[in-house]
Amino acid sequence: MEKLPPELAAKVTSRVAKAAADPMEDLGNLRALCSQMRRACGDAYVGRSIPLERVLRHCHKEPYYTHEYRANLITRLASVGHPEACFKAGMSAIFVEDRGIITPRLHMLERAAESGHEVATYVLSLVMYSSNSGAANDAKAQRLLQKVEGDEAGPAAKNATWKNTKAAWRRHQAVMALQDDLVVPHAARLAGLPPVTCHPVPRQDRHC
Repeated sequence: MEKLPPELAAKVTSRVAKAAADPMEDLGNLRALCSQMRRACGDAYVGRSIPLERVLRHCHKEPYYTHEYRANLITRLASVGHPEACFKAGMSAIFVEDRGIITPRLHMLERAAESGHEVATYVLSLVMYSSNSGAANDAKAQRLLQKVEGDEAGPAAKNATWKNTKAAWRRHQAVMALQDDLVVPHAARLAGLPPVTCHPVPRQDRHC
């Protein structure tokens, strides 16, 4: 193992993380093998490969995976650019930590969107448009929403009343994310977190 090239060791470790039923346990076992595998397990590429939703579902079944452990895992993975972790951290920043601020921190949502996370892209477009921070931001918000909608509308939709099902599904996923205690803590919900009523980005006669 010690003679494996670092890039190959990271790829092997990444494959283990993606395929494992309990990725964190298997990564822990790999870390114990040798110093090279310990370094590989700490590689950012491996971190971005961890199937976060599978890990969090498994954590609910094991008492030693505490809420604090899961929250710290999201923070660590967000720091290396894991798309789902960045999305969760970004949602928490907007709806909890920066609640009520006109220009909340968007860097985590932007990082997730850059990685192709469509729900993050959808939420980012709404938050940017709702901030009323200028025409340039509004134009960027429209471009982001177009990426989520894709080609579903087609040329015939220009002058028709139209509802994009992809955008509607992303909105549903965003609302469901706010029910996650790791995104919006239960205490914040009890304190009266307002419902998500972001105004849709106008696109001629389309609505989503």
